[in-house]
Amino acid sequence: MATATRKTTARKPAARKSAPKSKAQTKTRAAKAQVETGPVERAAYLQVGAALAVRDTVVEAISELRELSDRDAATRELNKLERRGRTASNRVERKVRQRRNRVERELKRNRTRVERELRTRRRDAEKQIEVVRKDATRLVDEVTTSVEERIAPVVERIQKVAA
Repeated sequence: MATATRKTTARKPAARKSAPKSKAQTKTRAAKAQVETGPVERAAYLQVGAALAVRDTVVEAISELRELSDRDAATRELNKLERRGRTASNRVERKVRQRRNRVERELKRNRTRVERELRTRRRDAEKQIEVVRKDATRLVDEVTTSVEERIAPVVERIQKVAA
C-alpha cells in the first residue's frame, strides 16, 4: 500500500464572491457594530488581545530561531540577544543610578540651604533677644534709680521723725 503524504500547513479557504447585500442585512450589521460592550467584556477582550500579541511575539521569535540552520548560527544569534539584553539592563541601571544621584544632590542642596537659613534666623533671634534683654535691664536700672531718688527724701524724713 502506498501512503499519501500530507501537507502540514493549513489550507487557506478560497475567497468568496460577496453577494449584493440587502438593506435589512446592512442595517442589522450597523446595529451590531453600534452596540457598546460592557466593562466586563472589554476587560475580557483586552486580556485576550494581550495574550494574542504575546503569542505572536513568541511564535515569531521561535520561527526566527528555527530558521537558523546550524549550531554556530544559533549560538551567534543567542549571543547577540544576550548582549542586547545586557546592554538594555546596563542602560536601565545607569539611568536609575543617575536619577538616584540627582535626587541625593538635590536633597543635600536643599538640606544645606535650610540649615543655613535656620542658622541665620537663629542668630537674628538671639541678637533680638539680647537687645530686648539689655533694654529691659537698662529700664529696670533706670526705674530703680528713679524710685530710689524719689524715696530717699521720704526715708530721711521718716528717720528724722523716728529719731
